[in-house]
Amino acid sequence: MKKLILLAAWAIAGVLLAADKPSKPVTAEFATAQEMKDNWEAWTAFLKEKYETLPEDKKPRTERDWQAFIKEKYQGTEEWHLFDGSRVDLVTKDYAIELDWASETLKWAESIGQSLWYATNLDKKPGVILLVPVPSTAAASDSPETAELKRGVKSNIHKAITVCQRAGIKLWQENLYEYTGKTK
Repeated sequence: MKKLILLAAWAIAGVLLAADKPSKPVTAEFATAQEMKDNWEAWTAFLKEKYETLPEDKKPRTERDWQAFIKEKYQGTEEWHLFDGSRVDLVTKDYAIELDWASETLKWAESIGQSLWYATNLDKKPGVILLVPVPSTAAASDSPETAELKRGVKSNIHKAITVCQRAGIKLWQENLYEYTGKTK
């Protein structure tokens, strides 16, 4: 119990101290930023092709489905169980990662707290993957509902970027529309 209290205090202190410093981008598995970008583009192309070849009833729809779909891209193990019954969405060599929807009002904030908890318990860096179902840029042809969804996504992404940068949390944005082709 004493160790748990010390770990919690350490995590809170780390977050507060990190808030005073800008975070540095991390390219964990890659030697250069260009290598990461090239690899990322290759993975995006691979996953788009994989998505297109899946039968309609096998295509990812839920957060859990997308977690299984993209785990290879992040070289992660999914659904890692912790002592308290919580489950880490993805665990990589360096990160404990929480996935959540950018389109839902407070999910971005919940994911930040969860990633900090998971990282503390696994002695890893915290990470968040925001699942973005549609582009955040509105188009003139968008219905009022779609335009409102896109404004919410854009706002949530901005908030997540701001908080993650201040707290030293690695943030990825997984643009699902790049795989699905759905922009509305």
